[in-house]
Amino acid sequence: MVRGILAVFVGLIAIFVSVYFMTGALTIAFGLDPMTTQTPPGLYLFFNILLGMVCAVFGGYAAGLVARRDEVRHAMYVAAVGLILGLVSLAMPAEGQPIWYLLITILTMPPAVVFGGWVRMRQARHDRPAPTTAPESA
Repeated sequence: MVRGILAVFVGLIAIFVSVYFMTGALTIAFGLDPMTTQTPPGLYLFFNILLGMVCAVFGGYAAGLVARRDEVRHAMYVAAVGLILGLVSLAMPAEGQPIWYLLITILTMPPAVVFGGWVRMRQARHDRPAPTTAPESA
């Protein structure tokens, strides 16, 4: 159980940290002022959604990696917490953040997180040795 809680925590932290750095890099690349409350250009928001999905896949993968079993289930827990946080953001949007952007984020991030857990599950299944049977005695 402790490993499962740790897996969810690591998945969330992986998402938060990677989003922080990706958003910072994107903000620099677009030459935007990070302290402004103006709505960023649509192209910036588009790339931010795409990079956010990559970060979400990474978070789901990280949760599955730490969990070592039931990778998809642990990724689903991360997705559920992310969905709750997204709904809170929708209820209290930051100034300059369009509602359509929040809605797309809420709809795309949970499946991306679960996909990351699925990727880890497939990888782990491939890496695990096949069960062996004991030889029959004569």
